[in-house]
Amino acid sequence: MKKDKLHTKNDNRNIMKTLNHIPLLLAVLILLCLVPMPMFVYDIVRTLCLLLFIIQAIFYIKARNKMMGSIFLVLTLLFQPFFKIPLPGDLWNLIAIAVANMLLIMWMEHKSPLKQDK
Repeated sequence: MKKDKLHTKNDNRNIMKTLNHIPLLLAVLILLCLVPMPMFVYDIVRTLCLLLFIIQAIFYIKARNKMMGSIFLVLTLLFQPFFKIPLPGDLWNLIAIAVANMLLIMWMEHKSPLKQDK
């Protein structure tokens, strides 16, 4: 029985370490989109953002932080690759910089949806 609890604590720590790095990964991907690249690269980044924003939203909602969960759900809708929102390029650049800044601040402050076990 104790081994199961220990195993669960270790799993939670591993999940948390991974979740702590998702905002950094997303910020780097979004900032890379400011550089001119082929269109398929933007679609790949949008798909990755969709998946990673959903993961973040689910964990924040499970952690009862509905505000952050809602923010990530809105970002999921904004960056999803299926029904692209037609915004001017300059506005997309502004949104990308703002979202990347938010994600970098989250990463630097280690705001994770899971609490660290001590």
